[in-house]
Amino acid sequence: EVLLVDAPNPAYTLPGALNFAEAMRGVRTRVSFATFPDDSSQLCNFVLPNHHFLEAWDDYLSRTGVLSLVQPAMRPVFNTKQIGDVLLSVMAHLGHMGGAAAATGATTYYDYLRARWQGQAGGDLAWREAIQRGGAFAAAAGVAGLPVGRGAPRGAESGFGAPGLPAVQPGQAGQQAPALQQPAPGVQQQPFADDTTGMAAPLQATAQPDVPPTPGASRYEPLQFEGAEDANFHLLVYPSYRFFDGRTANRPWLLELPDPVTKISWDSWVEMHPRAAEELGVGHGQMVEITSPYGSLRAPVFVYPGVRPDTVAIQTGLGHTAFGRYTEGRGVNPNLLLGPAFDDATGAAAAYGLRVRVQPTGEKFPLFEQGVRIQHDREIGQAVSLAALVQRDQTGPGIIPGEDKPVASLRKYGGFGPVTTLTDPGAYPPPGTQYGQYVENNTRWAMVIDLQRCIGCSACVIACNAENNIPVVGPHEMRKGRELHWLRIERYWGVTRNRDEAYTDQATDDTRFVPMLCQHCGNAPCEPVCPVYAAYHTPDGLNAQVYNRCVGTRYCANNCPYKVRVFNWFAYEFAPPLNWQLNPDVSVRDKGVMEKCTFCVQRIHEARRNAALEGRYIQDGEVVPACVQTCPTEVYTFGDISDPNSTVAQAARSNRSYRVLGELNVQPAVVYLQKVTLHEPRNSSHEAPAGTGYGPPEGAAPGAAPGTH
Repeated sequence: EVLLVDAPNPAYTLPGALNFAEAMRGVRTRVSFATFPDDSSQLCNFVLPNHHFLEAWDDYLSRTGVLSLVQPAMRPVFNTKQIGDVLLSVMAHLGHMGGAAAATGATTYYDYLRARWQGQAGGDLAWREAIQRGGAFAAAAGVAGLPVGRGAPRGAESGFGAPGLPAVQPGQAGQQAPALQQPAPGVQQQPFADDTTGMAAPLQATAQPDVPPTPGASRYEPLQFEGAEDANFHLLVYPSYRFFDGRTANRPWLLELPDPVTKISWDSWVEMHPRAAEELGVGHGQMVEITSPYGSLRAPVFVYPGVRPDTVAIQTGLGHTAFGRYTEGRGVNPNLLLGPAFDDATGAAAAYGLRVRVQPTGEKFPLFEQGVRIQHDREIGQAVSLAALVQRDQTGPGIIPGEDKPVASLRKYGGFGPVTTLTDPGAYPPPGTQYGQYVENNTRWAMVIDLQRCIGCSACVIACNAENNIPVVGPHEMRKGRELHWLRIERYWGVTRNRDEAYTDQATDDTRFVPMLCQHCGNAPCEPVCPVYAAYHTPDGLNAQVYNRCVGTRYCANNCPYKVRVFNWFAYEFAPPLNWQLNPDVSVRDKGVMEKCTFCVQRIHEARRNAALEGRYIQDGEVVPACVQTCPTEVYTFGDISDPNSTVAQAARSNRSYRVLGELNVQPAVVYLQKVTLHEPRNSSHEAPAGTGYGPPEGAAPGAAPGTH
């Protein structure tokens, strides 16, 4: 009669074979508590939006023995009501206020939650201590069967979520909890399941006969996979790094963020091995139809050696029938292909074990892949073997790139006389360029990026977007290469000019991620070509941009060897309520203006003002740009490299340090540290091999025309 839906969109996440949407329509009264209109809420009679998790009180069981309290960080923005308050109101209206709600006398979910914690944890003092600590954290496995409010983790009911786990009693933080009893031999454990009271059920064991194996009786039996007789591929559906099971697919920033591996945004794709694609007669971006016993869909092919030749993989997250204007109707939902099978160990939908038929449709889709797969012998993402690095360290400490190789530049006598100088970031400013408010021994802001730590997660990219008011341009502009990201993560599967290198079976064994942003060059090529002096250098070494002065000639972007300057082709919109997230410390750029990374200059200015008010110098590590603050693996190090004792100077003085395209003498302030591998990595040289089209063919006479490639 009544169905209450408080889950991450089951109409989308559940396998298509279950026909959940059709069954849901058979329920007379359907109520959704979704905070955003999605596939499930559009099937409901009533939508009662729940509070956002930043606006609500709750508790959360993330793992056994860890019960966290969720506290609101802000007042509700919209006219919403927490699901706990809705249920208490309905119970009071029907006159069925019983059980724990009646015993505690709670009229709001906050009162109910607090009373339950106080009752279990031992009074008001224990409740306050739990708030200060953030919850209750047992030292060992939790105690099963105790009340935890709505303690089941969000996502447990989704296709890729974990099953319900046993609860830990509130108030037992720091105490030794009794360990769960292990079943006897021959007794099979069953997955945890939530009961109707919202409590986690204890372990249940089912006795199974413990039959000893018969010697010589074991034999191999091939696995049987479900699928049609003409199926030619195994299907693997996996959760998206950006959208998980689809619950965050309505975030424009995440939609425009390229996938860390495929570097594709805004679209769905089918991953296929190069040999399988060749046998099928399809290439990158060509459409194929995938058919299972439960449904079919069409998607473009992404040729990629990181998948087995007999398998196709599809990332879930897109393909919503309703999830806002940015997501609705975009991509495909691979869950529609899945059968009614579930994993016995986790209770989640089995996204494997199914064979499908894949056949080309003859259509072409503009599948845009950001960047390239090979480095074209430019040594952008470098690597060193562990053995070679040990040998380097035995010869002595490293140096900052540029401090051992002086160069002669025409800086004297108005550009007519040579001046010898070092090119390391700490040597800024170059001789003959001290025009303006330059002070001896001034700050030189610089950054060190450790490629060994980078996992390509792109959290820094989103942090940069949020900090610097970077708009979303949409899929059509992305396909034209007009994205506005100030920071991008480049992914490489090869180092040479040979495009086939990225399609070998060993290509993904050495994947290299290279964060690329403005290098804040001491000899910046973007500055002298600007006709209105919009691009200039600050006394502390920043390559700055005056937005009000820029007239949009884009000469600076053409002259930048790192291609990190972006242009506002339109006046992009921050539709409400997205305008609420704008950073007031950063100006919003208008149409016709170039922009780029500023090293979060607004944070530098804030630290400088604070230091001036306190009558001191800026301390090492006091300025933290958004990318540095957000990176989960601490890839970035930022600071004043002119101070030899600073963290950034010590990090740059390494036997792994190098500067991307350092031979151009642009003197970048960003120093990279080579990735460390156990095997001997492939590193290219800048010498073009004969016959590649970059020089005369081998054995040709002097002055011969370059070869073709």
